[in-house]
Amino acid sequence: MATTKAASTETIDTPLALFVHELSDIRSAETIILTMLDEAIEAVLNTQLKAGLKAHRTQTEGHLKNVDQVFALIGEKPEPIECKGAKGLREEAQDAIKEKPAPEILDSMIASGAMKTEHYEIVSYEGLVDQAKSLGQNDAAKLLQANLKEEKETLKKLEELEPKLSTKVEKLGS
Repeated sequence: MATTKAASTETIDTPLALFVHELSDIRSAETIILTMLDEAIEAVLNTQLKAGLKAHRTQTEGHLKNVDQVFALIGEKPEPIECKGAKGLREEAQDAIKEKPAPEILDSMIASGAMKTEHYEIVSYEGLVDQAKSLGQNDAAKLLQANLKEEKETLKKLEELEPKLSTKVEKLGS
């Protein structure tokens, strides 16, 4: 899930360098996701989905704070990279919004995209937790584990909501 550094020739040649790189990547992802959530909140009509996206936006702000705390704990600064995975997920969401489908279809598309995003974040945080532990950075691992737990909880909520949204879409075809 890593991206390449922008305008840098440094190599990733130590476990710490890899951790800093991956941590920078998730920081970029969370920043992109904040913007994506703002766009989705404005676009969706389903009140339950809108409320869930707003709650996740607040969580995402907390995730960024936790990631910044991890950087402080390890005495490093984020690399200037852009997460290409999150950028692609945001572009998919933007394309869905631009298509202007029926509101029920858009809500379902946004929920589906949100689930994809949660899976991306979960995999990223699982790797970061493992890396932090292997580096002996237990306090960092705890902060990242807190983010991971919230991402899994958000995914579960989306998985419970999505069938309700799909049912509304199915009724459009009847």
